[in-house]
Amino acid sequence: MPKRATLEGKGLDVLMPHLRVERGPTRGKTAKLVRKTFLLTPELVEKLDRAVEREGVGKNEFVRYALDTFCKELESEQRKLPVETKEVRTIVTVQ
Repeated sequence: MPKRATLEGKGLDVLMPHLRVERGPTRGKTAKLVRKTFLLTPELVEKLDRAVEREGVGKNEFVRYALDTFCKELESEQRKLPVETKEVRTIVTVQ
């Protein structure tokens, strides 16, 4: 199986310099990356698999790029989350 291409070789350092992976003497990566676990629907996993296969990049690189892009769009107000505010009233008993 051929080695999968990464976004690093295609300008990832230019797009997201703060996410560049420094090569260390041991496992190849420094503590700049943090392992997180997220729960995804099977449909979202299938979309992710199709996208990385189509683009020829690794899942980690793709997810880092997608999350970084989405967060930047939220911060610059180019994108809005589809949320609605709901008022909830509760009764509290005093003893």
